[in-house]
Amino acid sequence: MIQRIQSLLFLLSGVASIVIIYYAPILDDGGNLITLKDDDYEYARISLLCSVAISLYTITQFRKRKRQILLAGLSRLFILVCFVLLLWDLDPNIKVSYGSFLLFIPWISLFFAGYFIKKDDKLVKSSDRIR
Repeated sequence: MIQRIQSLLFLLSGVASIVIIYYAPILDDGGNLITLKDDDYEYARISLLCSVAISLYTITQFRKRKRQILLAGLSRLFILVCFVLLLWDLDPNIKVSYGSFLLFIPWISLFFAGYFIKKDDKLVKSSDRIR
């Protein structure tokens, strides 16, 4: 059900993560812009691709709200792992570029998707009580 706000947020998270992987420079090495598609950051790229796959899979799980909440949290964890892997082995000469901060867009969209799923769950539970 793509018309639900949380489904749109999951889709936004997936698209934003793909854009970050292939187009956004994450580090600046003295004028040399480094993206996640470089071989040096393979684990960070794999972590972010896992987050994309989970986000897009979660859209199809619209009938299982508890599973959606769990998968949204797991996807946020993969984004956090990607961010930590980027900063873990950072050389003092390398500056962090705007692509690293763009990782907060999918993280925040997944956070709000979880919020709206919980809100829907409360609504369904309250309507079940009325019956």
